[in-house]
Amino acid sequence: MFLAHLSGLPRLQNVSPRAVLACALLFVAGMALLGSLKIAGAFYVLSLLLGLYLLWRLPRVRIVMPPAVRLYLGFYFCFVALVLAHIAVLSVPTSSIDQVSRIGLGLLNGFIFLVLFGFSRERLFDFAVLVAAAHAGVAIAVALYQGLDFSTFGLADDRASGVTNAIPFSEMLMTSVGLVAIALAARIEAHRSLPALMLLALVVGLGLFAVFLTGTRGTLLGFLLLFPLMMVALAGRIAPWPATAFAVLALAAMLLAGNVLFQRDPGMVTMLSDFIGGAGLDAYRTDSVGIRLQMWVVALEMIRDAPLLGQGIDSYSEVLRRPELGVPADSVLFQYSNVHNQYLDMAMKTGLVGAVLFFAPLVIALVTGLRLGLDPERRVWGLAILWVGGSYAIYGLTQTFYGHASTTLQYGVYLGLLMWLAPGGSYGNILREPEAKA
Repeated sequence: MFLAHLSGLPRLQNVSPRAVLACALLFVAGMALLGSLKIAGAFYVLSLLLGLYLLWRLPRVRIVMPPAVRLYLGFYFCFVALVLAHIAVLSVPTSSIDQVSRIGLGLLNGFIFLVLFGFSRERLFDFAVLVAAAHAGVAIAVALYQGLDFSTFGLADDRASGVTNAIPFSEMLMTSVGLVAIALAARIEAHRSLPALMLLALVVGLGLFAVFLTGTRGTLLGFLLLFPLMMVALAGRIAPWPATAFAVLALAAMLLAGNVLFQRDPGMVTMLSDFIGGAGLDAYRTDSVGIRLQMWVVALEMIRDAPLLGQGIDSYSEVLRRPELGVPADSVLFQYSNVHNQYLDMAMKTGLVGAVLFFAPLVIALVTGLRLGLDPERRVWGLAILWVGGSYAIYGLTQTFYGHASTTLQYGVYLGLLMWLAPGGSYGNILREPEAKA
């Protein structure tokens, strides 16, 4: 059903529908393979270049961006300026430009396809869901291939991770699955709800199992947001008893997967209590949870030392060696370049100024999602924005998604596509006039 809009693309002035379709398919291929095959970047770049060329071919018309998009862009450009200042003043590597540009390119992608789809927001939303479905399908297949040992019909020794790290791979997978699940839930029709509900359960079940195969616990926390958003999308579409059955099965699958993964650290609750109580570095074990808590202890000290402007984007390893922090020379913390918490990491590196500039676009997206979610006609758009923004906000509690090129790109692209659904804005006519009959 999400392919329907692509099968009847609008006819634009000076642009062939085949060229638009080629651009869209290249983009879908690039985003579908993100994190699973290294060739994904080539498809993405080709789509971007073709899209820019098609924009140049179109007639110039008056465009007024929605207020939310203008605010989003304003804060984003301020953050870019801050990154450039860090490069100029603190000799930060220029590779930081590539990282921050990925978020802006996502908004550009959204504008390109909004234009190529004749400024149709409905087509743009369906396209975003199609991109997410393609990525979820590829990522789930890769997770099953890497995470299962088919010779013994058991779990493989290594975590499923695609061609990247298991954590960003799982985050991208979960966000794509959630976007598809919300869109499916909002399309269920009362007179044939059972097959659609079974498809929804299959998507969610396979998605959770694939995330389980990546061995990530922080990613599974995203289901705590996805579950209520799905139930809102389902409200009024199915009878109470199948809705209850679906809710029970979904929660049971989440609890089962979470129970298996969280058993890896039985002392986690105790360590979290120690962290809240202000314990020092020697209070934690050197497992995944303990290392994170040590990083957070050090990060809080670094933030107190430079609260306004931060220590510098590339400063973590250097500042970590300061004797006043008390980090042993052989500490495992020196193996990492961030503190595995997006909020603390951004505040430590760029200060409160940088943190506000970085997270303001996310807040704008969430407010936009809430506004759309309160509109019955556009509720699914709002739920989708709330999920994409909210899922990455949750991942940021235990991981630095901005620190990975793949998650930074997906975060920018998904929000970049969906932000153009925001209320307001006006666009000129770029459609080809119908040919007059003889």
